[in-house]
Formats: sequence, structure tokens, C-alpha cells
Amino acid sequence: MRRIAAEKRAAEAAAAEARATAAKAAAAVARNAAARHPMPKAVTPQSAPARKAPKALSSWDRLGREVDLARRRDLVDQAATVMTDQAGAMAPGHLKTLVELMRQQTATTTESRSILLTLGRTAQVAPERLADFGKLGGLAVLGSWLKAAAPHAQSQQQKSIAVGCIRVMAKLPVSQELLQKSRVALAVKEVAQRCPWAQKDVQALLKHWCTGVLQEQASPAVKAPGLVLASQVTLPKPAPPQPAQKTAPPSSSSSSSSDDEAASSARDGRGTSSGAASAGKDQVPTQSRFEPRKPTPEEKAKRRRVDGDAQRAPEEAPEAVSAEDAEVQALLKELASLDELLLPPD
Repeated sequence: MRRIAAEKRAAEAAAAEARATAAKAAAAVARNAAARHPMPKAVTPQSAPARKAPKALSSWDRLGREVDLARRRDLVDQAATVMTDQAGAMAPGHLKTLVELMRQQTATTTESRSILLTLGRTAQVAPERLADFGKLGGLAVLGSWLKAAAPHAQSQQQKSIAVGCIRVMAKLPVSQELLQKSRVALAVKEVAQRCPWAQKDVQALLKHWCTGVLQEQASPAVKAPGLVLASQVTLPKPAPPQPAQKTAPPSSSSSSSSDDEAASSARDGRGTSSGAASAGKDQVPTQSRFEPRKPTPEEKAKRRRVDGDAQRAPEEAPEAVSAEDAEVQALLKELASLDELLLPPD
């Protein structure tokens, strides 16, 4: 009985082990099949992910945001104070502000060139605004810019600024009174003496001052006497040197004797002229060409008219000229006399 019971337990253990082995084998086969042919996952409804709370801004983030806002405000302010219109010319309401900014001389080289280009564009689009610009002090400011840049110009940019000032001044409508107040002629004179690279533009500016102002005025001799004198000044060309010759000054006795001889020959009716001509053919004349000759009746009449005009008293006495006006007129004369000096060499 004991042996039968032991065999029975051994058979049950072997059967259990066989079932476990079969189960393991089936599980391995299922895993391999699932690996070769994966089953689609079932879609299950899920709720939307919750939004994360924003992170707290650091000090650097806050600083960057403040800088961006400040830049935006500056752009808005600059757009509100633009001094040019859509055509690129000066806006009528900002002429005085532009003159004040130019008077402070705080602009860089690039900004100065931009201002000069704007003035040149204004001369093309709206030349009447340049007249207001000059009356508000723009001509004097351009003169100060020219005086500061031209005599000591070393770079090409500084020379371009000086030439731009001269060309803009040549487009400004000026008057005698405006030239006297601005004193810009002093700066132009200094440029004419020190800057050979600006002679062409200086000459054009002088012509504008000497001719343009006179043409727009009804009575130039009364309203602009200084420019009239300056435009009429011409520099005489020096004559070639000649060898000095000794000449005897004409005496009163010789002239009186010649007059007496002419009168006696006229009364007697003798042909002294024909006789002298016939005698001159045979004899060589010994008189010098520097000795006084007998004047003709026409020359005597002309001399009497000239003497009478010289002795005649002037109808109107000239007005008294102040020292300041005399200085300006003398300076304008010198500027006009530079026309011949500024001509390009042959």
C-alpha cells in the first residue's frame, strides 16, 4: 500500500511539472506572437492637460522689458518731432528748431551731411522755405559751420561739409541787409584765401551775391550801393614794363608860341601845312614823338567840356556812411575783386 501511494504521488508531481512546463511554453509562444504582430492600443478618453502657471519674471527679464518699452517710447517721440515732410524737405513748422539745433553745433559728421542734403532738397521742392530759413538765422549758422570746417579740413568728409555749406548759401535768397547782419562774407573770404579746393564754389557764390541781389531789387544804386560798387570793380591787368625815356616837360612859353604861329599862319593864308609836308619829304624829322603837338579845334572843345564838368558842383551831396556800412562795403569790394583771382589756371 505504501508503495502504491508513493507511486501515485510521484505520478501527480510529474503531471504537475508537465503542466507547468506546457504553460511556460505557451506563454513564450504568445509573447513571440505578440512581438511579431502588436495589437493596437485601445484609445481611452483623457482630459486636457492643465496649463502651467507662468514663471515669475527675473530681474533680467524685467530690465529687458523696460528697455523695450523705453525704445518704443523714443521711437514714438521721434516720429512726433520729425522735421521733414514726405518729399524730404524741411517742414514749415520746424525751421526755427532746426536753426537752433544747427547753432549748438552738436551734430556729428553724418548728421551734418544729412541736414545739408535736406536743405538742398528744400531748395528744389520748396525754395520759399529757404527764405524763411535765412531770415531766422540760418545763413549766419551756415557761415559758422563753414568757418569751423573749411580752413582746417583734413578729411574728405569735412571738405564735403564745407562745400555743401557754400552750395546751400548759393541757393539762399539774400539781401543787402541780411548779408550785413550775418557777417558771412568774412567766412567766405577766409575760405577763398585758404582753400584752393573750394574756389569754384566760392566764385559761384560771389556771382550769386553780386548779380542775384541786384536783379531782384528795383533800384540797386539806392538800395544796395555796396553791391553795386562791388559788381563794378574790375582789376586792371598790369602793363608790360617799358624802358624809361627822358622827356622834357612842355613849357608854357612853347605852347604860347605855337598858338601865336598858328594864328599868324591862319591870317596870312599861307599853306604852311603843305610846305611842311613837302619839306618833310626831303628832310628827316628831328622832333620826338613825346613833344606836345598842336591840338585840333575838336580836341580843344572836348577839353573845355571836360574842364567844365570837373568844375561844376555836384547837385546832391552824398549821404554819410557809417563805419559799419563802410566796412561791409569794403569787404564786398574785396570779394568782388576775387573773381579774377579765383579763375581756374589755364
